[in-house]
Amino acid sequence: MDNTLRLWDVASGSLLRIIQLDGWGEDVSYSPDGSSLAVASWNQPTRIWDGTGANLLNSITFGPDAW
Repeated sequence: MDNTLRLWDVASGSLLRIIQLDGWGEDVSYSPDGSSLAVASWNQPTRIWDGTGANLLNSITFGPDAW
């Protein structure tokens, strides 16, 4: 594991972008319109990226310390 998220073009099979994460990415989800991408981890904040993964839009911390 290299703590990266890799975004691929499904049609061509080409690698579009590599996003370096601070820890393991546990879950990844695109918004229905593809405009944003959420990456969740058990020990790091959930990060929201634009749909291309180029720009970090927000970082959200969940759990007892977040309230």
